[in-house]
Parts: sequence; C-alpha cells; structure tokens
Amino acid sequence: MTILFLVALLFAIPTYGLSLLVYFGLVLFAAHVRAKERMHHANSVRADREWAQEEQPTMPSWFRNASKVETFEYAVINVVRRNGVPDHFVVAAFTNEQAHMSLMSYAAQLERQGSSFIEQQMGVADKIQEMWRRYRLTNQ
Repeated sequence: MTILFLVALLFAIPTYGLSLLVYFGLVLFAAHVRAKERMHHANSVRADREWAQEEQPTMPSWFRNASKVETFEYAVINVVRRNGVPDHFVVAAFTNEQAHMSLMSYAAQLERQGSSFIEQQMGVADKIQEMWRRYRLTNQ
C-alpha cells in the first residue's frame, strides 16, 4: 500500500489529484472488504454455536421457494466441488434427509445472524468442507 501511495502521489500533479482520489477509494474498498470478511466470520461463529444448541431444526425464510433452494444448492455444490470435496460426499450431504435438513438449519442460523443469501451459501459450503476434512481425518 505504501508503494501505491507513492505512485499516486507522484501522479497527483499531472492528474490534478485524481490519482490520490483513486488511492483513497482503493483504501476504503479494501477496508470494506476486510470488515465484511470479519462480519462473515463472526456470523459463522455465532451460527455454529446456536446450530449446535438447536433442538428443533429451523428453515431459512426462502426454504419454501423451490427456485431459491435450487439456486442455493447449485451454488453450494459447485463451490465445494471446486474446493476438492468428492462428488459422493456432496451428493450424500444433499440426498440424506437428515444431513440436508441440518445444512438448511445452519443456513437459517446464518440468516438469523444477518447473513445475506450469498453469505449463507458460502457458510454452508464452508461447513460441508469442514465436515469433509473431519471425515477424511477420522477415516484414514
């Protein structure tokens, strides 16, 4: 960031200060992305805690909308496959009724914490990857 600031400072005069404006815009954008990342992590930690204590599974608000569920599952499946989780594990997570309801309940907990639909997808994908890592470690 220091080098970028020096370059922006160097070009400040020929660009009438626009390079500094771009630099500060990038700094603010980077801060915003870091803050969103921290909030996602905090939401995941709180959702994990509540999910573990939950006696009755709850469903997210979009659960009754078939196209939303399809979009959700499609995105999650593609992310976890891209991150190295084998197809048989992914298919089992979504075809086993208990596992599927558990994942949907986790999405509901994330939603309750204020996570967006995309953040819920990321959170469930992270949870499946975590489950795969634990499964792989215990079955070596």
